[in-house]
Amino acid sequence: MKLKNYLLVCTLLVLSAAGPFLRAQGNHQEAIVTGITGTWKLAGNKLCTQPDNKGDPILHFACSFVVDRKTGALGTGTGASLVILINGKNTSYHCDSAREHPQCHRDSKDSQTCVCHIDTSGQSTGGFWAAIVPLFAESVARYITPVSRGLEAEVADSVVPLQGDRVDLAPVFQEMDPGTYRLHLESLSGSAGATAPLQLQWSGSGPAAVSAPGIQPGLYRLVRLAPNGEPAGSDAWVLVSSPDHFAKDSAAFHSAVEETKKWPDDVDARAPRAILRAYLDSLSREEKQGQ
Repeated sequence: MKLKNYLLVCTLLVLSAAGPFLRAQGNHQEAIVTGITGTWKLAGNKLCTQPDNKGDPILHFACSFVVDRKTGALGTGTGASLVILINGKNTSYHCDSAREHPQCHRDSKDSQTCVCHIDTSGQSTGGFWAAIVPLFAESVARYITPVSRGLEAEVADSVVPLQGDRVDLAPVFQEMDPGTYRLHLESLSGSAGATAPLQLQWSGSGPAAVSAPGIQPGLYRLVRLAPNGEPAGSDAWVLVSSPDHFAKDSAAFHSAVEETKKWPDDVDARAPRAILRAYLDSLSREEKQGQ
């Protein structure tokens, strides 16, 4: 039975070249939802991998779903748009009077129904996509974090260099006001736990090295601390990179950051951070394998 005011999106996938972003499994590919308004549901028992990993077929932000190259996937939804990241490219699909998408049209039998063809022919825009997709399928909730709605500056997810037991946190604090900050680093790589509280004197520019005895290369969560030792303000993911890997890791992450800045406006504000944190995780795993 048709539901009133529901949109229908018909995903007909025609692959001309497999970009490095796509995880190909025979005749299957995977897409990630990076923006959604309203309710969208996949048909044909094609499940969306949700943050809670319950296998509910309803699409949600950051869920991934496998689509068949030959038969495509069928979905229904209400609302204005759906943004899909596939083949390294974000594309928005909508079927409203204000902005008709060139690959969408109204169903001749139901004016409330929208049929869209999902374009998979675009070339991948960055080599980091191949590493991201498996990590999202593995544990998407790991990378999703709320977006701050305040005007306060935030510490930034970054790659930082390790020299001996000193870590230069300048990239993390670029947007922060000068001042004294207390913090610790919690391992996200399954190694040692949190460091002892560290104190950083940030001048607003230049190096910002702190001594962290015993710290090893890996992925960490940087947590700012209030005077009473409790977490305060935003946190950041920090890839502490060894001298042999820092230049490569830093350049790769910077390229990924610049790529996310090109995404369309209707991409969910949480998407760039989730994607970039997944990429930091992949870089950390690569460095660990190379040790």
